[in-house]
Amino acid sequence: MKKFLVIFALSLLATACHKTATTGAINTPQQQPQQQQSSISVTPPANQSQQIAQLQQEVDQLKNQKPPQVIIKEQPAPQPNLPSIIQEWQSKMAYIQCSWQYSNAAQNYSASGSGLVSKDKFGTIYVYTNRHVVADSQGYTPSSCDLTISGDPSAYHFSKADYTGSPLDFAAEATNLGQSFYVAAASDFAMIRLYAPDEYTKSIASTLNYCKTSAPDGDAMVILGYPAIGSQTGITATEGIISGTDGNYYITSAKVDHGDSGGAAILEKNDCYLGIPTYALTGGIESLARILDVKTVPEVQYTIGP
Repeated sequence: MKKFLVIFALSLLATACHKTATTGAINTPQQQPQQQQSSISVTPPANQSQQIAQLQQEVDQLKNQKPPQVIIKEQPAPQPNLPSIIQEWQSKMAYIQCSWQYSNAAQNYSASGSGLVSKDKFGTIYVYTNRHVVADSQGYTPSSCDLTISGDPSAYHFSKADYTGSPLDFAAEATNLGQSFYVAAASDFAMIRLYAPDEYTKSIASTLNYCKTSAPDGDAMVILGYPAIGSQTGITATEGIISGTDGNYYITSAKVDHGDSGGAAILEKNDCYLGIPTYALTGGIESLARILDVKTVPEVQYTIGP
């Protein structure tokens, strides 16, 4: 019996020693880091994985996108407004007053009109106007005329000796006219040459920017002149549109009255010299004015044309 108990005790001791040896092998310092390293998890949290996937998707989309197109839009040139147009052109306006004296004194009369100061390509200064402002219905020239330029306190005086009835010789230079007045034979146009312009006139005279292409119906224009029913201290401006054409004339809805003849019609959108207010036709109630197209006047083309 004792022998059996001793054998059983030795068996238990051997088993315990084996377990101890096994446990010590596991806990040895040399082996512990390897077991810890193999047990570390590198799997990111679920929400972080979603963010990474979303960022990757955005990067892929940016790579596939085409570069944005750069569209450069040209800004239209600023259009001059009506007050600035009137201010620019009114300094070039002239008031013309002429008188006719006949052998029969009862027929004597006086009339007034408007004009526009211009410098030609030779440097000579003229005033453009209508023929009927400086010649009567029979073609007779006035006995005298006085011309005043807007803003200039002095006046120019002309007598009958200053007129010429002969056509302008365009083969010669415009500086060789010889007389102060020229009256066209083929159109209602005349021009007055200023032989001795004062300093003010020299300062405002320039080569006119005339409209080189025809203006379509509906375009806005402004008329500048000295109508008898207008301002008594300066020019009067009336606005309208181009309503149509009549031969060498534009038809306009702008108001034109006696005294406006010889003035200036300015096309608003291009700020250019369109023509000369010449006359108006009156219907039952309304009237429509005619503007002589300066492109059709050879004398204008010669003096200020290209």
